[in-house]
Amino acid sequence: MKNLKIGSRVYHFLRIGRVGTIVKIESAPMTVMTTEGSLSGLTTVTVRFDDGTEQQFSPENLMRDDR
Repeated sequence: MKNLKIGSRVYHFLRIGRVGTIVKIESAPMTVMTTEGSLSGLTTVTVRFDDGTEQQFSPENLMRDDR
């Protein structure tokens, strides 16, 4: 999961200038079965941006802000 932790500064890869802090990481099991087997769990990351808004993202869409 790219070493993302609560408190890490991150940004969405499509909006590099909008930086926020991870406030919650949730993992939920998938209840879907396919012909190849069951799917892995679903992870969502809640980010609080500097303007005060919160939004949920998939971890693969977030990048660490190392500035």
